[in-house]
Amino acid sequence: MAGRTEHSPLLESGAPEDFDSGKSIAFVAVLLTVPRLVGFGIAFAIYKFGATAKYDSQLKTFGKEDGYGWLYLAVWLFSVVVSFVNLFPMFYKEKVMKRDAGNLRANMFIYTVDDGSNKHVVLEEEGGIGEYNRANRSLGQFVENVAGFLLLVPFAGKVFTIPTSVLIIVLAVGRIAHQMGYASGGYGKHAPGFFLHLMSVVSLEGLVLLTATRLL
Repeated sequence: MAGRTEHSPLLESGAPEDFDSGKSIAFVAVLLTVPRLVGFGIAFAIYKFGATAKYDSQLKTFGKEDGYGWLYLAVWLFSVVVSFVNLFPMFYKEKVMKRDAGNLRANMFIYTVDDGSNKHVVLEEEGGIGEYNRANRSLGQFVENVAGFLLLVPFAGKVFTIPTSVLIIVLAVGRIAHQMGYASGGYGKHAPGFFLHLMSVVSLEGLVLLTATRLL
C-alpha cells in the first residue's frame, strides 16, 4: 500500500475517552434508515404515478402461493445487510478520526510502525499518489456495495423494467462522478456521486420491498 508514516494529531483527537457511542450509533442508524424511507417513497411514486396498470399486470404473473413475496423480501433484506456491514465501521471510525479530517478519512486501515515510535502509516494524500489512492478507494467502495445492487436489478426489473433501467443509469453516472470527484478534488468532492449512487440503490430496494408487500 502506498503510504507515508506520520504522527497524526487527527488520530489522537479521536481517543476513546472522547468517543460518544450514543451519537455514533445514532449517526449510523440515521444513515441506514432515512435514505430507505426516501427510497420507498420514490418507489411508491413510481408505482402510483407511473404505468400502474402495467405494473399490476406484471405482479399478477406471480402466484402468491409460490412464495415470491418472501423471496423479494429476502432480496431486500440482503441489500440492507450489505449496506449495514459497510456503514457499521463508521461507529468505530469516530474513535479514530474527526468528521472534518478530510482525505484522512479515505483510509480503511490504519497501520502502526512496530518500532516503539507510536507512529502511524496512512495513505499519501498529496499529488498524483494521493489522486491514485482516492481513485482506488472509490473503486473499493463500489466493489463493497455492488453485491446488493446486482441482486436487486433483476428482481426490481421483472416488474418495473423502465424505472430499473433508469436507476441503473443513475448509479452509473453517480459512480463515475464519485471516482472522478474523489480522485481530482479530494474528500467531499465525491458527495454528489455518492448521493446518486445511494438514491439509485434505495429506490431499487423500495421497488423490491413494494413488490414484496404486494405479493405477501
